[in-house]
Order: sequence, then structure tokens, then C-alpha cells
Amino acid sequence: FGVGKSTIEVKENFLKIEKKRKKMSLNINEEKTKYMHITRQPTRDRISQNIKMETHNFECVRQLK
Repeated sequence: FGVGKSTIEVKENFLKIEKKRKKMSLNINEEKTKYMHITRQPTRDRISQNIKMETHNFECVRQLK
């Protein structure tokens, strides 16, 4: 979900998807849903933080499996 240039934009896009998800009675699997912060700046020392949206908590990952 949520492609955005900022955390705020990602959250706004998530809320749009969340509304549609509820109408269609779909679920989000938090164990399988992750997010990655991508930037052009080196982030070797940056601490990854989970992000909370509505009642969901998503894990931040450094690389895809």
C-alpha cells in the first residue's frame, strides 16, 4: 500500500485503502505486511522504526526477502 514521499502521505494513502478494505470485508495480515523507508541518503546508522496506522502496527524492514 501507501507509496508516499513522507510518513504523513503514506498514512493518508493507507486510510484511503482502509476505507475500501472495510467495505469489501477484507483483512490486512500484519505479520506479512511490512514497510521499507527508501532514501538516496546513506542510512546505515539509522534506526528502523515500526509505524502505527489506525489499529495496525507495521514492521520496518531494511531489505526484502
